[in-house]
Amino acid sequence: MKNSFEIRRLERNDFEQAIDLLLRQKRINGEFDSAFLTSDKAKEDVIKHLETKVEKYDEHIALVAVSSKKVIGIICVDIMKRMYYTPDKEARITDFYVMPEFRRKDVARTIYNKLIQMLKEYHVNLVSAEFPSRNPMALAFYESLGFREMISTYGKLITEN
Repeated sequence: MKNSFEIRRLERNDFEQAIDLLLRQKRINGEFDSAFLTSDKAKEDVIKHLETKVEKYDEHIALVAVSSKKVIGIICVDIMKRMYYTPDKEARITDFYVMPEFRRKDVARTIYNKLIQMLKEYHVNLVSAEFPSRNPMALAFYESLGFREMISTYGKLITEN
Protein backbone atom coordinates (compact mmCIF):
# COMPACT_ATOMS: atom_id res chain seq x y z
CA MET A 1 0.00 0.00 0.00
CA LYS A 2 2.88 2.40 0.69
CA ASN A 3 3.53 3.10 -2.98
CA SER A 4 -0.06 3.08 -4.20
CA PHE A 5 -0.82 6.66 -3.15
CA GLU A 6 0.84 10.05 -3.29
CA ILE A 7 0.76 12.96 -0.85
CA ARG A 8 0.55 16.47 -2.28
CA ARG A 9 -0.93 19.90 -1.64
CA LEU A 10 -4.66 20.30 -2.06
CA GLU A 11 -5.63 21.72 -5.46
CA ARG A 12 -8.91 23.23 -6.58
CA ASN A 13 -9.66 20.21 -8.76
CA ASP A 14 -9.63 18.12 -5.54
CA PHE A 15 -12.40 20.18 -3.93
CA GLU A 16 -15.37 17.95 -4.76
CA GLN A 17 -13.76 14.89 -3.19
CA ALA A 18 -12.15 16.85 -0.35
CA ILE A 19 -15.52 18.37 0.57
CA ASP A 20 -16.98 14.89 0.87
CA LEU A 21 -14.16 13.77 3.19
CA LEU A 22 -14.41 16.80 5.45
CA LEU A 23 -18.19 16.52 5.70
CA ARG A 24 -17.77 12.86 6.67
CA GLN A 25 -15.34 13.92 9.39
CA LYS A 26 -17.69 16.61 10.67
CA ARG A 27 -20.62 14.17 10.80
CA ILE A 28 -18.47 11.70 12.76
CA ASN A 29 -17.61 14.49 15.23
CA GLY A 30 -21.35 14.87 15.84
CA GLU A 31 -21.56 11.19 16.75
CA PHE A 32 -19.11 11.75 19.59
CA ASP A 33 -20.65 14.94 20.95
CA SER A 34 -23.92 16.74 20.17
CA ALA A 35 -22.08 20.08 20.29
CA PHE A 36 -20.61 19.06 16.90
CA LEU A 37 -23.78 18.38 14.94
CA THR A 38 -23.34 19.64 11.38
CA SER A 39 -25.30 22.69 10.31
CA ASP A 40 -27.42 23.10 7.18
CA LYS A 41 -24.66 25.24 5.69
CA ALA A 42 -21.80 22.86 6.50
CA LYS A 43 -21.00 22.19 2.84
CA GLU A 44 -20.88 25.91 2.08
CA ASP A 45 -18.58 26.43 5.09
CA VAL A 46 -16.27 23.60 3.99
CA ILE A 47 -15.94 25.16 0.52
CA LYS A 48 -14.91 28.51 2.07
CA HIS A 49 -12.55 26.69 4.42
CA LEU A 50 -10.82 24.90 1.52
CA GLU A 51 -10.58 28.06 -0.55
CA THR A 52 -8.68 29.72 2.29
CA LYS A 53 -6.34 26.74 2.50
CA VAL A 54 -5.30 26.97 -1.17
CA GLU A 55 -5.10 30.78 -1.28
CA LYS A 56 -3.03 31.50 1.83
CA TYR A 57 -0.04 29.13 1.75
CA ASP A 58 1.83 31.08 4.42
CA GLU A 59 -0.98 30.62 6.97
CA HIS A 60 -2.39 27.20 6.04
CA ILE A 61 -1.34 23.82 4.75
CA ALA A 62 -3.77 21.38 3.19
CA LEU A 63 -2.47 18.04 1.97
CA VAL A 64 -4.30 15.20 0.28
CA ALA A 65 -3.50 11.55 -0.21
CA VAL A 66 -4.46 10.46 -3.71
CA SER A 67 -4.76 6.92 -5.03
CA SER A 68 -5.84 6.25 -8.63
CA LYS A 69 -7.02 9.89 -8.96
CA LYS A 70 -9.21 9.48 -5.86
CA VAL A 71 -8.68 11.65 -2.78
CA ILE A 72 -8.46 9.11 0.05
CA GLY A 73 -7.24 11.36 2.85
CA ILE A 74 -6.90 15.00 3.82
CA ILE A 75 -5.21 17.06 6.49
CA CYS A 76 -5.77 20.79 7.07
CA VAL A 77 -3.48 22.87 9.24
CA ASP A 78 -3.50 26.47 10.45
CA ILE A 79 -0.13 28.09 11.16
CA MET A 80 -0.43 30.53 14.03
CA LYS A 81 1.78 32.94 15.94
CA ARG A 82 2.04 32.07 19.64
CA MET A 83 2.20 35.14 21.84
CA TYR A 84 4.17 34.85 25.08
CA TYR A 85 5.61 31.39 24.34
CA THR A 86 8.45 29.65 22.66
CA PRO A 87 8.36 28.16 20.13
CA ASP A 88 6.58 31.15 18.69
CA LYS A 89 4.83 29.33 15.80
CA GLU A 90 2.28 26.54 16.06
CA ALA A 91 0.74 24.38 13.37
CA ARG A 92 -2.71 23.29 14.49
CA ILE A 93 -4.27 20.31 12.74
CA THR A 94 -7.94 21.25 12.40
CA ASP A 95 -9.04 18.47 10.06
CA PHE A 96 -7.64 15.01 9.41
CA TYR A 97 -9.62 12.29 7.70
CA VAL A 98 -8.74 9.08 5.86
CA MET A 99 -11.34 6.96 4.06
CA PRO A 100 -12.17 3.88 6.20
CA GLU A 101 -10.94 1.39 3.59
CA PHE A 102 -7.49 3.03 3.65
CA ARG A 103 -7.05 3.14 7.42
CA ARG A 104 -4.37 1.02 9.08
CA LYS A 105 -2.41 1.10 5.82
CA ASP A 106 0.04 3.88 6.74
CA VAL A 107 -1.91 6.54 4.82
CA ALA A 108 -2.49 8.75 7.88
CA ARG A 109 1.09 8.38 9.12
CA THR A 110 2.45 9.16 5.66
CA ILE A 111 0.30 12.30 5.41
CA TYR A 112 1.45 13.32 8.90
CA ASN A 113 5.12 12.69 8.07
CA LYS A 114 4.84 14.82 4.92
CA LEU A 115 3.27 17.57 7.03
CA ILE A 116 6.16 17.43 9.50
CA GLN A 117 8.65 17.76 6.62
CA MET A 118 6.84 20.86 5.40
CA LEU A 119 6.60 22.38 8.88
CA LYS A 120 10.36 22.14 9.24
CA GLU A 121 10.68 24.15 6.02
CA TYR A 122 8.27 26.73 7.51
CA HIS A 123 10.39 26.80 10.71
CA VAL A 124 7.43 25.64 12.80
CA ASN A 125 8.48 23.65 15.85
CA LEU A 126 5.15 22.83 17.48
CA VAL A 127 2.27 20.85 16.03
CA SER A 128 -1.04 20.40 17.84
CA ALA A 129 -4.33 18.75 16.94
CA GLU A 130 -7.90 19.86 17.51
CA PHE A 131 -10.62 17.20 17.76
CA PRO A 132 -13.61 16.32 19.94
CA SER A 133 -12.45 15.14 23.36
CA ARG A 134 -14.78 12.16 23.20
CA ASN A 135 -13.25 10.76 20.00
CA PRO A 136 -11.19 7.79 21.21
CA MET A 137 -9.89 6.95 17.71
CA ALA A 138 -8.38 10.40 17.28
CA LEU A 139 -6.94 10.36 20.80
CA ALA A 140 -5.30 6.96 20.27
CA PHE A 141 -3.91 8.02 16.89
CA TYR A 142 -2.36 11.26 18.14
CA GLU A 143 -0.96 9.60 21.26
CA SER A 144 0.67 6.97 18.99
CA LEU A 145 2.44 9.87 17.26
CA GLY A 146 3.74 11.20 20.59
CA PHE A 147 1.18 13.96 21.15
CA ARG A 148 0.21 14.81 24.71
CA GLU A 149 -2.55 16.89 26.23
CA MET A 150 -1.54 20.55 26.37
CA ILE A 151 -4.71 22.55 26.91
CA SER A 152 -8.31 21.82 27.77
CA THR A 153 -11.31 23.63 26.36
CA TYR A 154 -14.66 23.05 28.02
CA GLY A 155 -18.01 23.92 26.56
CA LYS A 156 -21.69 23.81 27.38
CA LEU A 157 -24.60 24.20 25.00
CA ILE A 158 -26.97 26.93 26.14
CA THR A 159 -30.54 25.80 25.67
CA GLU A 160 -33.76 27.74 25.94
CA ASN A 161 -36.06 26.79 28.83
